[in-house]
Amino acid sequence: MDEKSRQASTSSLSNSAVLSFQDLLHIGRCDAAGDYFSLSITRQDQSICIQLTTADAQPVTYKAIISGHDSIDIGSLLFVAQ
Repeated sequence: MDEKSRQASTSSLSNSAVLSFQDLLHIGRCDAAGDYFSLSITRQDQSICIQLTTADAQPVTYKAIISGHDSIDIGSLLFVAQ
């Protein structure tokens, strides 16, 4: 993927309100994941909260919550912009 396509893809995805786990993997392939995301995993009562924050000029935080009663299907997680 050339630089212009990579930037357009990353820009459109980072401006989305909801990203799937597959979208996040795609962004990670376009940019060095370590440069692009800050990751936080915390427990909130019976749930697990996963937050990913972009490291660009206008950071966006995406959040997914896994209920303690749900089985984890990481492919079906949706990360919502906060």
